[in-house]
Amino acid sequence: MPQEKGDDDHCTSAPRPQHRRHGYAAAHLGDRRRLVGESRFAIGALAAVLAFFLRRSLAETTSDAVRHQKDTGTIRGILRYPRSFFTVLGFTAGGSLIFYTFTTYMQKYLVNTAGMGM
Repeated sequence: MPQEKGDDDHCTSAPRPQHRRHGYAAAHLGDRRRLVGESRFAIGALAAVLAFFLRRSLAETTSDAVRHQKDTGTIRGILRYPRSFFTVLGFTAGGSLIFYTFTTYMQKYLVNTAGMGM
């Protein structure tokens, strides 16, 4: 029996309705996820605009003389406070290590060692 145009999957341009195989709710799950994603983006955009206007209205915390010192914004200026510098460096490195461990390595550990294959 010859196939008519549009009978083969690769010939159709429109996707097949998903509710035939997976139920009606699964067909509209993508729409709900897209709506949630768009609403999160809108909330983030509004928060960014609010933060911009709040930042413009805040007073500077340093004086003009301090901002125009010779070492301001240089490595030499940072190294004047080695304890603070290394504390911040340690917190940043530790936080990055923990983030990497739980987001990237933990998946491989669970699959390879704990036997929680996918």
